[in-house]
Amino acid sequence: MEIEIFTKDEFDKESENVTRLFNEYGGKGKIKVSKVYKIEADENIDYFKKISEDLLIDNIVEFYTLRFENRANFVIDMFLKKGVSDVVGESVKMAVKDMDLNMPKDVRTGKRFYFYSNDKELAKEFIMEEFANELIHKIDLKQE
Repeated sequence: MEIEIFTKDEFDKESENVTRLFNEYGGKGKIKVSKVYKIEADENIDYFKKISEDLLIDNIVEFYTLRFENRANFVIDMFLKKGVSDVVGESVKMAVKDMDLNMPKDVRTGKRFYFYSNDKELAKEFIMEEFANELIHKIDLKQE
């Protein structure tokens, strides 16, 4: 199950800064950034809602979704490759256990970039150069 966390627009300086950098890089358009937690657990939806609401989000400035909806021109996901330690993911696993819930089998963390632009190649180059390290990150371009 994926838990995706967005910062509310009025507080979202990260997306503003990424958009500014992209436009300085030569791109055009807006970018919205989210955090994604891929949680592997054989649990019902209430388990994932509880983790989202009681552990992962700050209700004042963030909201979450359990369902991916692409409303942008395209999306680029950036996750750590398999075999690369995910210390944030490990921390989430332990925190879930501390909540007296069943510990997930695995938690992987990443970022999702929603591009409201048409230049996929420039966007991918931008993410690789400005945010990703090709030795440890896997980049995935999604179109839907």
